[in-house]
Amino acid sequence: MKDLSLPKKQAIVQFLIWQSYRDGELTAQEQEFLKNIADQMGLTDLPKFDGLKELDDPYPVLKHLKTRESQLLLLKLLIQMSFADEVYDAREREALVMTAKILGWPLNTVDAIEHELTENLKAKLTDLNSENPESSTSAVQKSQEWDWWKIGQIAGAAVVGGAALVMTAGVAAPVLGGLIGTQLLGLSGAAATSAGLALLGGGSLAAGGAGMAGGIAVLTTALGACGAGVAAWKASHVLGDIEEWDIQYVDGSGLHVCLGISGFLQQGQGSLDAWTSLRNVFPQSVNYSLMWESKAQHHVYDSVMSVGQKSFAGFAAASAAQSATKMAFQALVWPTAILSAMDIIDNPWAVARNRADQAGKILGDYLAENQFGGLPVTLIGYSLGTQVILSALNRLAERGSHGKIYNVYLLAGAVAQNDQRLQVIDQVVAGTVVNVYCRSDLVLRYIYRLAEGFAQPIGVEPLEHDGVVNLDVSDFINGHLDYVSNLQRILTEVKLSIGYQEVFESSVPQENEAVENSDQPILKDLIKILKKVPGMTNASFSDFSSATSVVQFKNNLHIRTWKNFFGVDHVFVGRDSTCLYGGFVGWVHSDGMEAALKKIKQKYSDFII
Repeated sequence: MKDLSLPKKQAIVQFLIWQSYRDGELTAQEQEFLKNIADQMGLTDLPKFDGLKELDDPYPVLKHLKTRESQLLLLKLLIQMSFADEVYDAREREALVMTAKILGWPLNTVDAIEHELTENLKAKLTDLNSENPESSTSAVQKSQEWDWWKIGQIAGAAVVGGAALVMTAGVAAPVLGGLIGTQLLGLSGAAATSAGLALLGGGSLAAGGAGMAGGIAVLTTALGACGAGVAAWKASHVLGDIEEWDIQYVDGSGLHVCLGISGFLQQGQGSLDAWTSLRNVFPQSVNYSLMWESKAQHHVYDSVMSVGQKSFAGFAAASAAQSATKMAFQALVWPTAILSAMDIIDNPWAVARNRADQAGKILGDYLAENQFGGLPVTLIGYSLGTQVILSALNRLAERGSHGKIYNVYLLAGAVAQNDQRLQVIDQVVAGTVVNVYCRSDLVLRYIYRLAEGFAQPIGVEPLEHDGVVNLDVSDFINGHLDYVSNLQRILTEVKLSIGYQEVFESSVPQENEAVENSDQPILKDLIKILKKVPGMTNASFSDFSSATSVVQFKNNLHIRTWKNFFGVDHVFVGRDSTCLYGGFVGWVHSDGMEAALKKIKQKYSDFII
């Protein structure tokens, strides 16, 4: 930190102050954190607050941070400052992602920083555990203020890399507090111990905070032991008709939680089996799955398969109708076999639908009470799992609990377009909602509609809600059963659609499938030119409709540009109303994007309208 120039140091601290004001008033915890950072940088005092409080555009501050080293340090400090008040709020993570975007960093950078912090802490905890042999419970209790044995029983043993981390093994509070302050908060000396203890519930920063339970929840969640305390938590909550509800660890460690929620399970398949590919798509997050009422999900699957067997001819007719005109398809007579077989599925569907609603309410309470340690959570639901998510989001809204949910991915959504619960999305989701649909999903198009009074499901068409990113996977998904076997590819496409860099270079294209299959070389060349611009990063396709056309080609291709609230330049390549590529550059690379557009206009002047 001390190697940075004075303007860069001041700019970093100023932006941290500015960001604090964007989230609300600058808290005492944040002020103490900022003072510690300023001290480590060798700054004699903090910059003036007043002007920063009124500043709308951060450019006057960020323009001083032109080196990658200073930008990366700022991003790390933004995460660390979030923990100053004990909770890494999902809204804080979204602000961090926006800052990375402004600076021209790929979104993967945020995941990498979070993962690095967690891995450092995990390594130090492992060393600490091996250096401190177990001591008697009484000795531990005498040596420190809190009852670590009781806390350890609740938190359980965090199994990390095959080694058990027992939180009670002779670890004195000041030692662990200093470790957290150093590894997670990036502080040193007395400041590290003070801040680390604050996260665990002691010290000067802890007044009114979540206390020790909150700190332990952060550690156990980030290190993959979140489910250890579920039984104790459930014992004090009303679960209604729910007989099975558990959080299962899939893989990974990190400060961002991905929770997979199934809703359509084959016999012999568990909810954990369905989400093992999370580790490949989200390798820098801590991944869990929600196990809820497996029996009800199995019954729905069996019933649907029974209907399918009795309705094979009907399903074939419906499938053939996909290529007919929209009017002809809408006028299609429902297969008699499906109508006659619906008594088979009616009761299993109603039971599963009701249990999904109850399971979602429990999940909403679990999230509201910071059982994931207050870390930002991305919810990923499949089939009836999307019902669980909607119920959870509404529970959070009812409780006025915000900042828990980062992104929401709805796969094969068994949710009606007119479901009023969709209206709370904007209140409780800090990041992006992605609706993944398949137009040829006959389970949703026929059986769901009959079971739900002919309601139109979001899993077969775009979700009509502002800000939602709709992803059509009909080109490689043929029906409801294909989602689980193609989950890795689907989630990769989801990440690409909201601006992440390519995850699997060998198997998944960076652009829409239409790019790869296009017979027009000009399209690939346009994207190639734009991707060569320094700092160019994938952008969310959701902003395509907001962009303005700047180049129109004779073959219906066009290039659009757009600036977001912070003045970040975006560029999109599309055909008609379909986005085929999107990218953005930070302020320092805007000239490069302008040069690329100029090159395209010169090279293809004969093809431009």
